[in-house]
Amino acid sequence: MSQENQDKVDMTIKTYNEIAETYSRMYSDINRNSKNRDYFLSLLKPKNHILDLGCGHGKDIGIFLEQNYIVTGIDLSDSFIEIASKKFPEANILKQDLRYPEFSKNYFDAVWASASLLHVPRTELDQTLKNIYQIIKPKGIFYSSFQLGKDETIKSKLYGTKSKKRYFAQYSKEEYDEKIIKSGFEIIKGTENFYESKWYSVFAKKI
Repeated sequence: MSQENQDKVDMTIKTYNEIAETYSRMYSDINRNSKNRDYFLSLLKPKNHILDLGCGHGKDIGIFLEQNYIVTGIDLSDSFIEIASKKFPEANILKQDLRYPEFSKNYFDAVWASASLLHVPRTELDQTLKNIYQIIKPKGIFYSSFQLGKDETIKSKLYGTKSKKRYFAQYSKEEYDEKIIKSGFEIIKGTENFYESKWYSVFAKKI
């Protein structure tokens, strides 16, 4: 892990800590990405244990709990952790770096990484995917999504009256599929959606 990469992560987490309340209100629509979430859940068994990797304010955690899944969520933002923990005390919300999830091997039945891996520096994604592979049970399910592109960028967006910066890594569908397969997963399917920009979602299984 280089200092340059850590600076990108620190900047992004600092922004999320500062905008957590506003962000939670802006992105509270549980119907957003519902088709992908429903398909993900259709691949699971009752009461499976799901890890929400980069859970943010916990929007998806609520849906998972409603359907009687066991849920653990991790995030690096203290503000997001506080919001999610208050909303969903039934879930186990922990402060962890999603690049290095601190769990035993074969621990989770499924991992849900919705719009979170895009904040992992490009040079660290391969190792991050390998770390995720380790904590999923054999035949377990892995979902991830990100904005389509071919580079990395620092994006500024207005939250309230202040412009805040976040780091984003982007990939083509072909490049990301190759990384998923290289990490040991089998791709079940990929879907392309448009939410303010083009997004790509991948459903994979540990083999």
